[in-house]
Amino acid sequence: MSLSPAKAVSFPLTLVAAGLFAIGGSVAANQDEDQKAEAKDKPPAKAGAEPELDQSRDRRLQSAVDRAGMVRDRQEIARLSVAVANSEQDPRTQATLEALDQPFMLQLDEDATLADLVDQIKESLTTADGKKVPVYVDPRGIEEAGADVDSPVAIDLEEVPLKLSLRLALKQLNLAYCVRQGVVIISSLDGVLLELKEAEGELMGLHPDQVIIGPGGPSFMGTTGRGGRGFQ
Repeated sequence: MSLSPAKAVSFPLTLVAAGLFAIGGSVAANQDEDQKAEAKDKPPAKAGAEPELDQSRDRRLQSAVDRAGMVRDRQEIARLSVAVANSEQDPRTQATLEALDQPFMLQLDEDATLADLVDQIKESLTTADGKKVPVYVDPRGIEEAGADVDSPVAIDLEEVPLKLSLRLALKQLNLAYCVRQGVVIISSLDGVLLELKEAEGELMGLHPDQVIIGPGGPSFMGTTGRGGRGFQ
């Protein structure tokens, strides 16, 4: 039996199509396997990349807020220190402030600590009549600032008033100082502010005529006396 021309042509085409389909399927399968292998070799994408960026941005913002808060605290410490120093009548305080005004050689190498700083001041700082100035380190305040007596402090200044060099040394540890009743008190910014606020409250009670009512409430302003002495 003979085939018609149409059937003779369609049969070979069917075989060719089937062969091409089989080849295409094999190629697709191979490509799929290659893609799986490549995906397996690629390092996994970092999970949570965007949250990490958000956390980094939040940390930077918080750091900026903290710095701004420290600036405000130091400005308030400076204001209160001057006001208290201008109006304090305690002769012990005046003697200590005068001692802090004198040129002082403060030298601490890179291996020195807060304890070394305090020891040097206790040994060397004296009033005009030769008495040593008492120094108190507030343990709670030091802890609040994230420091301790073994925290490193390095400074090398000569012929500079101790009130400046001490402030610069303590700033390295986010600390400050003030003078109350002749005692140099070293503490955190909050600790020093608390001491000065207490002194301000006492002065407002003694000198109500020097109380100023402002947007932040009542405050005390010294009027005469020793200029910027007491600036911390």
